[in-house]
Amino acid sequence: MYLVKAAEAIGGDFSCSPDQPCPNGACCGFSGWCGYGPKYCGDGCQSHCDAQADCGEYAADPTSACPLNVCCSKYGFCGTTSDVCGSGCQSHCDQPKPSSSPTNVQKRVIGYWEAWNYQYACGTMSIGEIPVNYLTHLNVAFGYIDSNFRITNMDGLSSDIYKDIGQVKIRNPGLKIMIALGGWAFSDPGPWQSVFPTMVSSQANRAAFIQNLLGFLSEYGYDGVDFDWEYPGADDRGGSKEDGVNYTALLKELREAIKVSGRDYLVTFTAPTSYWYLRNFDIKNMSEQVDWINLMSYDLHRVWDSCNPLSNHVLSHTNLTEIDLALDLFWRVKVDPAAIVLGIGFYGRSFELSDPSCWKPGCRFSGPGAAGRCTNTPGILSYREIKEILQTTGATSSLDKEAAVRYMVYNNNNWISYDDAHTIKAKIEFANKLGLSGVMTWALDLDDGGLELLKALSAPNNKRGTRPIYLYSKRVSICPDADGEKIGLLAPYQYPGFPNDHKKPWEGILSGKYDSISRYWGNSSSVCSVWSVRGLAKADTTWVNNAGVVKQVRASYATEHVYEGQLIGDFFTQWLDNGQVRNQNPAPKNPKQKVPCSWTRQWVKKDDPSYPWNILTAGAKGRKTVSFAHSLLSELGSNTHLDRLTIMLSRPNEKKGRLFTGIRTVDYSKYTQMSPDEQLQTAKDLGIVFNYLNSQTVWDAFCGTYEAIWRQMGHFDVWYAQNARGGPTIPSLQKEWKEYNQVALSSVVRSARAQFDFFYQNRR
Repeated sequence: MYLVKAAEAIGGDFSCSPDQPCPNGACCGFSGWCGYGPKYCGDGCQSHCDAQADCGEYAADPTSACPLNVCCSKYGFCGTTSDVCGSGCQSHCDQPKPSSSPTNVQKRVIGYWEAWNYQYACGTMSIGEIPVNYLTHLNVAFGYIDSNFRITNMDGLSSDIYKDIGQVKIRNPGLKIMIALGGWAFSDPGPWQSVFPTMVSSQANRAAFIQNLLGFLSEYGYDGVDFDWEYPGADDRGGSKEDGVNYTALLKELREAIKVSGRDYLVTFTAPTSYWYLRNFDIKNMSEQVDWINLMSYDLHRVWDSCNPLSNHVLSHTNLTEIDLALDLFWRVKVDPAAIVLGIGFYGRSFELSDPSCWKPGCRFSGPGAAGRCTNTPGILSYREIKEILQTTGATSSLDKEAAVRYMVYNNNNWISYDDAHTIKAKIEFANKLGLSGVMTWALDLDDGGLELLKALSAPNNKRGTRPIYLYSKRVSICPDADGEKIGLLAPYQYPGFPNDHKKPWEGILSGKYDSISRYWGNSSSVCSVWSVRGLAKADTTWVNNAGVVKQVRASYATEHVYEGQLIGDFFTQWLDNGQVRNQNPAPKNPKQKVPCSWTRQWVKKDDPSYPWNILTAGAKGRKTVSFAHSLLSELGSNTHLDRLTIMLSRPNEKKGRLFTGIRTVDYSKYTQMSPDEQLQTAKDLGIVFNYLNSQTVWDAFCGTYEAIWRQMGHFDVWYAQNARGGPTIPSLQKEWKEYNQVALSSVVRSARAQFDFFYQNRR
C-alpha cells in the first residue's frame, strides 16, 4: 500500500499498535498500519478509532478543502508532494503557477537588526555601525507588546535603543525604519505567549493596541510596523483556532486607522515557509491589508527536525528547491508575487553528524553543531564565524547548484549549510523571475566584517556614498640594517583606515566598537566632568557643511592597534641587543646584551623556506612562508584580527605611541609656553590614554595580542632548540618577552607620572 511504501522510502514508520498510536493521529487498523475509513477505523481498529481524515471522503466534511487549497490525497491527507497530488488525489490536485512579470528585487532591500546583539562575545553591531547605506528599509528587532497592549522593550534591552535608532537616518535620509514586534521568543511559554492571541481576540483590544501603536510610531519617528507573530493558531506556540481570522481583522482595522490619521505608515508581517504553521494564516486576505509579506525562507531545517522520525537528516536550511515548493502554498490561494519579499539568512544551521563518513545532505545527525565563539549557541553560526572556520581550519565548502546553497564539514563531524555571495545571486535571480518585490535578511549583525553578504544582496544604487576600505600596513623597525629598512605587514594582515570624511559611513572594523570607543575615549572636553559630544573642546571638533546645514563634528580619528607594534621591534633592537627598554625609567645600571642583532637578522628577520613560519595569503586561499618577524606582526590588529583594533581620536593616539616608545608626549619647553586651556588639553590627552587602556574591552585586546605573541615565542624556543644547526645558545624568548613587557609597562607608568608631575608643577 502507498503508506507502507512511503514510510519505507523515507525511513519513517507508519506502523502502529495499541501501545503505539499512529504518529499522524490516524486510526490504527487491524493490520497494524495507519489510515482512515472503515478499513482502518472499523472492526479490529486498535487505537484512535474515531479519527477522521484531514480531507476528502472520510473527513468530517467531505466537501471541505485542505488549508491553503493544498492537495487532498487518496488517503485523506493534505499536502503538496507528488505522492499526495498524484494518482487518486481527491481535490486541488493541480499546482497553479503565478502569472507575473520579472522584477528587480534589489530595489527593496530590508535588513533586520538584532537589537540584543551586544550580548554576543564578539562580532557585535551597535546602532552607529548599522550599514544603512546598503538598505532601503531597516527593521528593528524586536519590540514587545505588554498586557495592556502598549509597545515596550524586549526583555533585557534598554528603551533607549528604540529612541536612538532614528539617528541612523543622518547617514541615509531615505531609509525607512520599522519596528518589528514579536519574534520567536515572544511566543515561547511564559508571560508574553498569550499577548498576541489576546490582543487580536476582540475589537476593543485591537483598538487599544492600534491607538498605542500609532502613538509609538509618531513619538519615535518610525515609518511603520512589521508583525512577527510566530505563530497564530499553532497549538505548540500558544495559538487558538480563531487567530487567523482575528489577525486579518487587526491588519484591516490598522490600515483604516492609518488612513484616518493622515499618515502613510508601512505595515508588513512575516510568514513561515512551513505548511504546518502557514495553514493557520488567512494569508490571502492578510496580504491585501499590508504593503508586503516578509517570507522567512530560512530555518527550513534545524535541530528540531530530530523530533520527527522522518526528518533526522542534515538538510540545508535555505534550500532553494524547498523555498520554491513553499511559495507554491501562496500561489494556491492566489497571493500576488509582488506582495512577497524573499528572506536570506546571514547565518548557517549546523549539526553534529552521526557518522562523519556520511557527510552529504540526507545523512543523519545526532545533535546540534558546536557553538561559535561569538554567537555561542549550538546549532547556529554567523557568517562571520563560518568565514573564520574556512580561513583557520582548511575546511572547504561544497556548492549545491540546484539548491543554491553551500555546505561544509569542519572539526571532523560538524556539518553546516549557508549562503554566500554566489548563492545569494542565484536566489536574487530566482526572485526576479517570479516577480517578487524585494529581498530581506536576517540579520545584518551576523554578516562578516567586510559585509560580504549585504554587498551581494544590495543593489549598486542602494550604496549611497559609502567609503571604501583603504588598507594600511603597520611598519616596524627591527634591528635595522644600514639602510634603516622597516618590516611591513603582508595582506591579509593589513588594516582598514578610518575615513576622514564624516559624511561617508565606515565599512571597516565593525567589531572595533566604533560607537563606544569614539564616544568614551575620544573626548577631551575642557571641563573634566563633561564627557558628552557637546562638551568637546575646539581642538577636538571641526565645522562642516552638511547638506546646507553647518554642524560641529568630531575631528580626525585613527585606526588604533591596542598593542603598540613597535614594542615588538624594540624587544629585539633594545631589550635583547642593548639589555634595556628604550628610554627606560629608571635607567638600568650596567645593562648587558642578551642576544645580538646579528642573530636577530639571521633567525628572526630572514625569509628562509626551511623555517616553519607562515601566514594566510590574501583571500585565505593558502599560506605563505614568511620570516618569524612577519609571523609576530601578524598577531597585531588587522583584517584577520579586527578584535585587536579600536578607533581613537588621532591626537591621544599619537600621545600613546610616543609614550610606549619612551618619548615625552610633549616638549616641556613648548608646554611652558601654552595657554591654560592648551595645557589642560595636553594633560587630558595623557589621561585619556590610561582611561582608554583601563577599559576592559581595550585591555582584553591588549592582553590578547601579548599572549598570542607569547605563544609564538614559545613555539620559536622549541623549534630553535631542535633546528639551531650550530647557532649560538640564547635565552628563552618566551621568558624574555614576559620580563620585557613587565619592565616596559612599568617604565611607561613611571614616565607618565613624571610628565603629570611636570604638567602640574608648571601649570599656568
